[in-house]
Parts: sequence; structure tokens; C-alpha cells
Amino acid sequence: LVSQYATQALVQPPANDQDESQKSTLLILKFLPLMIAWFSLNVPAGLGVYWFTNNIVTTGIQLYLKQGGGAAVSIPDPKDLELKAGTAKRSTAEDREARESKRLEEQEARRARFAAKRAAEEEKAAQRNAER
Repeated sequence: LVSQYATQALVQPPANDQDESQKSTLLILKFLPLMIAWFSLNVPAGLGVYWFTNNIVTTGIQLYLKQGGGAAVSIPDPKDLELKAGTAKRSTAEDREARESKRLEEQEARRARFAAKRAAEEEKAAQRNAER
């Protein structure tokens, strides 16, 4: 129960007092640890220990990431994302032909493997029939 409340206090984003839906969400979140505590009392002890341990570990990870230990998000400048005239790279006919020939080679290799597998299966079936 205490770890749940501590987690909510540490991880919860700042509240906007003017948003009515956020008020109801915060109210639900205040009672959630009580519900989890009640469930913990009514399930096998191992599950309660698991929930507690998981809560502590995930809270630690979230706090580490929040402090910049790995959650550094870089937002690119929208001007850098704009396409400029003449900068798009088009595929050439040679590129398309190379991709097509590679695809055909892979298809032929698959067909050869399938034919070899089928021939081996037919040979085994013929041997079994000959033994009978």
C-alpha cells in the first residue's frame, strides 16, 4: 500500500486543476492502491510479493529514466524534416533490375530446395512401399 502511494506521488505528471476529466482520473488513482492492497490480501502471498517487488523495481527504473538516465528525447526541428526540391533520391533502372534479378535468384533457390525435399520424400515413400 505504501509503495503504491509512493510510486504515484513520484511518477505522476503535474496536475491541471482546470480539467474536469483529470480530476476524476486523479480520484480513481487515489483509490487504486487500496484496491491493489485488498487484492494482495486475497491472493496467494507470492503474488503479493511479486506485485510489491515489481512496483519497487519499475518505480526505480522510471525515476532513473525521468532524471535523464536514458530517456533523453530529441525533437527534430520541423524545418529539417521538410523536403527540398531536387533532393529526393530516385531509384534507377539498374537498381530495379538488380533487385528483380536478386528476387528471381531467391525464388529459383526456393523452388530447387522444394523440389529436392519433395524428391526425397517421394523416395522415402517408395522405399516404404517396397518394404511392404
